[in-house]
Amino acid sequence: MDLWKSTEYQLDIGMIFKKMYCHKCGTKLKKEKTSKILKKGDKEFSRHVAGMTAIGPGYNKVYTYYYVCPKCKNAITYEAQLKISKIQKQKSRNILNDDEIK
Repeated sequence: MDLWKSTEYQLDIGMIFKKMYCHKCGTKLKKEKTSKILKKGDKEFSRHVAGMTAIGPGYNKVYTYYYVCPKCKNAITYEAQLKISKIQKQKSRNILNDDEIK
């Protein structure tokens, strides 16, 4: 018996509308996604689909998004990049050194 699956996308709304820039080289960041399959018994497995409890999903496929610099291949989460973008705005420049980020 093949159990049905549920699919979940985790994308922060800011990733759709905000332009973010790499703090190492200043290039505009691109969104990339990863996927993870959660089966019954996994710690993060959930029967909640679209805010409702579903009876039969055998596994969940979860897509999460993050930023990647196309030039220097630096990868970063939205939450971390949001903090960096505030510093970039304060300093009025996109390229920052490690001391400025701390």
